[in-house]
Amino acid sequence: MIETFISLLGAANTVHDSYTKISGIFRPKDNSHIEYLDRIATGIERLSDHILYAPNMEAVQDITQNRQRKIDNLRDVKESLEPVQRAVGSDILSSAIILTPDKMQTAMQASPWEVLMDIRPVSLSNSPNNPDMIPIVFEHDGTQYVGWQMRGTLPMLFDCTYDELLVPETEVQTLSNKRKPGDIFRDRLKDNSEGPEMVLIPAGTFCMGEKQSVHEVSVESFAMGRYPVTFAEYDYFCEATNRKNPPLLFFGRVIGVQSGAL
Repeated sequence: MIETFISLLGAANTVHDSYTKISGIFRPKDNSHIEYLDRIATGIERLSDHILYAPNMEAVQDITQNRQRKIDNLRDVKESLEPVQRAVGSDILSSAIILTPDKMQTAMQASPWEVLMDIRPVSLSNSPNNPDMIPIVFEHDGTQYVGWQMRGTLPMLFDCTYDELLVPETEVQTLSNKRKPGDIFRDRLKDNSEGPEMVLIPAGTFCMGEKQSVHEVSVESFAMGRYPVTFAEYDYFCEATNRKNPPLLFFGRVIGVQSGAL
C-alpha cells in the first residue's frame, strides 16, 4: 500500500490546532524490522520501538521559507507520529517535522475533501496507477485518512515541495529477502534462471590449529551450496565472472575442458 507519503500532524481537537505540522514518512516493505531503517538515515533519533526520526532529512519543505521551521521538541514529535504509526501498522521513519505552510494549513482546515482526491481511511487506501500522485495522510475526527494530490500542484496549492524517501532497489531486495540461519533458498541468476539451492550458515567462533598454534577464529554468516557443484554450474560461474575455465585433471592426465552436468 503506502511506502512513502506526506503526513500532516498535530492535535486535531479543534480546527485551530489541527494540521499544524508536516513531515515525510517512509515505511519498509513487508513490515520488516525497524533496524533496517537505521541504515538509510543519518543522525536519527529512536523515539520508540517502531518510530525513528531523522531531523536532518528534509523531505518536505515550505517554499515560502528560506530556513525551514523545524519542530525541535522530541516529545512533541513522538506524540505527533504515534497516531500515524498505529494507522499504517508498521515501523516508520519520519523526516524532519516542520510547521505546515500557511496555505496548506488553511486549505486543509477548510476541508481536506476540497483539495485532495480519492480520500479513504488508511486501511482502505488504494494506490492510483500514476507515479506523480502523492499520498497525503491526515487525521479527521480521530480517523487517519489518505488523500492524493499531483506532485506538480503541491507548490501551487500548498506552498510545499516533497522529495520521496527513496531506497535503492538493492536495499529493498535485502529488506524483503532477509533470511535466517538454516533457511534454504535459490537466488535468481543473470539470465533470470534459478541458481543452485543454498543454505544460510550462521556466524560463529571456533578453535583452529594444534597445541601451541591453537587460536580462535570468528566467521561471519555465509551461504553454502546444499549439494555438490556440477560441471554446468561451474561453467556458468566461469562465464559470469569472466574466468578462464581450466582443463579437468584426472590421474595426472588432461582429459578436456569440463562441460555439462554430473
